[in-house]
Amino acid sequence: MKRASNNYRQFTKKHLSQMKLARTALPGPYSIDGSLVHELVRRFAAGDSETALELARKYSTQVDSEKVTLQ
Repeated sequence: MKRASNNYRQFTKKHLSQMKLARTALPGPYSIDGSLVHELVRRFAAGDSETALELARKYSTQVDSEKVTLQ
C-alpha cells in the first residue's frame, strides 16, 4: 500500500469498496460464521470477483435461512 510523505496510508477506491463490503456483511444480527465474509472480501481484494460473487450468494442464502429461523 502506498504511503504519503507523512507516512499516512493512501487508500484507493478499491480499498473503500472492500471496506463497504465488509461493513455491509458483518454488522448484522445473524450468527453466520465470519470466516465466509473474510474469504469473500479476500477474494474480492485479489480481483477474483467470480468467486467473491459465489461466496456472496452463499452468505445471502445463510442470512435468509437465519431470518426464517428467527421468525
